[in-house]
Amino acid sequence: MSNLSQALGEYEENEERDNLITKFIESNKEQFKKQINSLMSDVFDKHYYWLEENAPLSLSEESVSRAKKLLAAVLEGDNEAAGALFETGHDSRRVNEIFNNAGKPWSEIIRGKMHQTDAITLRQKLCELYPDLLKNERILDLESQVESVTRQLAEANKDLSRMRGYEA
Repeated sequence: MSNLSQALGEYEENEERDNLITKFIESNKEQFKKQINSLMSDVFDKHYYWLEENAPLSLSEESVSRAKKLLAAVLEGDNEAAGALFETGHDSRRVNEIFNNAGKPWSEIIRGKMHQTDAITLRQKLCELYPDLLKNERILDLESQVESVTRQLAEANKDLSRMRGYEA
């Protein structure tokens, strides 16, 4: 056999040797399976125990650490971090894009009270701290609220007209 054949992992066939190896493996197959299953079971049990015991605490600690880093970056004036926190750069029309509310504005008046997303509320409260970053986002929020009120008013007027017996 050449050195190249050995380097490529090729080996010389030896029927007598190969038959002995095959016979040994076949005769001990069940024992090998049991040993491998036992070993794998031990490994998985140890990892499962670690995950069950340590993952919740690790996730909690990592979440708190990342939240602190994000807030520190925002308070230090990092516009990219602030944009991520304040959810800026999304649909400028401020309308829902999925499920039953698709096409409707984020803000709505329900029973006389303005309801809006947490991101809008956060931007509203922190606009003074980040006027350059949030000014345009806040303007878009307010435009969306006006659009919502205008739509609701138009729908209410249509309903009133229908109830009175004539179409608007």
